[in-house]
Amino acid sequence: MRGTRTLRFAGALVASVLVAASSAQTPPPPVYSPDVKIEPDSMNLHMLEPNEVKNVEFKVRNVSDKPIKIDSVLTTCRCVSVDYDTRAIPPGEAAVARVKVTAATAEARKTIASVRTSGFRRNTAQFIIEYTVIPEVFTQPRKADFGRVKVGDKAEVALKVVVHVPKELAEDPVLEPYVAQDLPIKVTLDPPVVTKIRDDTRDLVTTLHLVLDTSKPLAAFDSNVVFKPKLPRTYRQTLVRLLGEVRGAAWFEHPQLAFGPAPVGAPTVLSIRLYGEGPDPPKLEEAVVTPAVFTEEHEVDAATRSIRFDLTCTPAETGPVTGELVVKVAGCPAPLKLPLSARGK
Repeated sequence: MRGTRTLRFAGALVASVLVAASSAQTPPPPVYSPDVKIEPDSMNLHMLEPNEVKNVEFKVRNVSDKPIKIDSVLTTCRCVSVDYDTRAIPPGEAAVARVKVTAATAEARKTIASVRTSGFRRNTAQFIIEYTVIPEVFTQPRKADFGRVKVGDKAEVALKVVVHVPKELAEDPVLEPYVAQDLPIKVTLDPPVVTKIRDDTRDLVTTLHLVLDTSKPLAAFDSNVVFKPKLPRTYRQTLVRLLGEVRGAAWFEHPQLAFGPAPVGAPTVLSIRLYGEGPDPPKLEEAVVTPAVFTEEHEVDAATRSIRFDLTCTPAETGPVTGELVVKVAGCPAPLKLPLSARGK
């Protein structure tokens, strides 16, 4: 658009980069503005979500008796871009500067936009923008991994939890973690305590305890512990990867078998192995596969101490097909179930 100038700041808004950049930035130029008044001279956007975009405006008013013009607007943060009018501003009138704020991903921000004008003399005025980003939940370690445990063994994981709570939040957020899948895991959280207080944040620290029920076998899982702190106006979700497996006397090498696209009326074959604890292959008592579009054949492989199952899927029509292989193994109190899936094409 003619008569306007746009000042853009490119770059990824990664929190650690921004923090490092802000600490090393050149301070804004000194204020000298006898001919200019910024209306308003500051604005607090309060709580923003990560990467949330806010558009605001301020006016650059000419309080002198001669025309002035905006030469430049420089900011102290790459999270801000400014459009402004470059035409002359008559005495007593004002030009509008349009500010686009793209919130960073962490911590609080205070950005100074330095407005430089020319005319009878040069002026430098300031517009200050403040905002705080909804805090993220940090855990140490970054994932909860029970590993492979045997039926009846103890399986517990503890994670240190830290939340950098901004001063904008008068009360500490309620964390309320939960497991994304329906898994036999008990989740408890110690009472949070504030361990460190800074000018703009305080550290809320606690411990998350996860206890896996190992009373029966459980196929390998890859899920998440979900933190969704209750905060004013919005939520910010944090996911912590959750891994584990409970093995009985026997187990399949994979938790499920997916054939993917399978031609209608044509057989598609995949193989999977069943392993056992001892030095010999597991003793198979029964194997049943359903529905009829799936069939199975198996043979004992002494070299690998396993039973190899060759499963065939022959879809009768297009669309998704699901099934299940159920086996009974000596020494296992309950049948082992292997989910099957395919899509007829």
